[in-house]
Amino acid sequence: MQQFFDALKNFRATAPSGDRITEAQRILSYMLAAITLIGAFFHTFDSTPQNSSQQATVNDAEKPTLRDLVQPIDTARIWDDSLIRNDIVQILNQSRTDSGREPLNPDFDLGSRAQKWAERNATTNSFKPTPANVVMVQAALGYQEAKASKFLDTWFKDQASQAALADKKLTKVGVGVASSQGRTYAVVQLS
Repeated sequence: MQQFFDALKNFRATAPSGDRITEAQRILSYMLAAITLIGAFFHTFDSTPQNSSQQATVNDAEKPTLRDLVQPIDTARIWDDSLIRNDIVQILNQSRTDSGREPLNPDFDLGSRAQKWAERNATTNSFKPTPANVVMVQAALGYQEAKASKFLDTWFKDQASQAALADKKLTKVGVGVASSQGRTYAVVQLS
C-alpha cells in the first residue's frame, strides 16, 4: 500500500506524456492489487456456477474462505492420487458385487464435488462436517499408507461409513483425492 502512496506522490503533471502514462499505469496496478487483496480477504472463493437450489446448498458447504487455504496441494502426488481415486471406485464396486449389491456408477458432478471437498480438507488439514443433504465418507492417511484398500478398510471399520457405502438405494459415486503436507485425503460422495 505504501508503494501506491509513494507512486501517487511522485506523479508529476509536468512530466512528458509518455512518463505520465507509465506512472499512471503503475498507480493503477497498485490500486488493482490492493482491491484484489481486500476483496479476497472479505469474500469467499467460489469458482462453480450455481444452477439449482440443491446445488447451491452443496456448493455453499464446499466454499472455503481464502483464510482457510493455508497449505498448497502437493502437485507431485497428482498421479498417485488419481490412481487411488480409480482404485477406490474399483474396489468398492467389487465389494458391493461380492455382497450381492449393484455396483455404483461413477458420476461426474459427484466426482467434482468430492474432489473439491478433498482439496479443501487437504489445504486446511482438517475435516469439515458433512452437510445434511450429502451422503459422504472421508478419511486421511499418511503418504506411505495412502492406498485405496487402506481408505476402504478405514471406512468399513466405521459402522456409519460402512452403511453409507453399502446402501442399496445409492447408485452413483464420486471420489476425490488430494494430498498436502504428508497426508492424503480421500472423499467419497454417494447418491
